[in-house]
Amino acid sequence: MTLKDMLIHFELDFTAKQHRRKIQGMTLWYHLLSLHGSSRKM
Repeated sequence: MTLKDMLIHFELDFTAKQHRRKIQGMTLWYHLLSLHGSSRKM
């Protein structure tokens, strides 16, 4: 494994982690909004 391969792998891993975090944040917001909406209906 060359240094370039390692850098590419690290970059991919980093972007994957960032992406996962973004998705988690979005799902959290979605849950909060749906909870807020359902409580307003009652």
